[in-house]
Amino acid sequence: MEAILISVAAAAAGKASEAVVKGGAVAVRKAAELVRRRFAGTAELERAERGEIAVEDLAEAIQHACASDEDFRRNLSDAVGQPIRVAKFHNEFHGDVKNVVQADTVNGLHLS
Repeated sequence: MEAILISVAAAAAGKASEAVVKGGAVAVRKAAELVRRRFAGTAELERAERGEIAVEDLAEAIQHACASDEDFRRNLSDAVGQPIRVAKFHNEFHGDVKNVVQADTVNGLHLS
């Protein structure tokens, strides 16, 4: 999970510190407003605002929304000033499966 999504989720849930919301973090504030509009009336946002779920859970919901809605992902990326990356994976393993590796970026990997 990208740290920026956790920051945005915290701000959207009203859990960000006053310094972040009122200070120089205009991008996070703008992104939080975008998330509040997208998730208005949803259980995820309402529960995050009440502190019933962790902001990481809201961040995960934001990430899923980015994966399924390209316009939302693009707008959120523009708001935070950096690309929001989403991975779209669906793996199924049947029978005896050993040594499965899934990775985004691996530097200096040596297999023997």
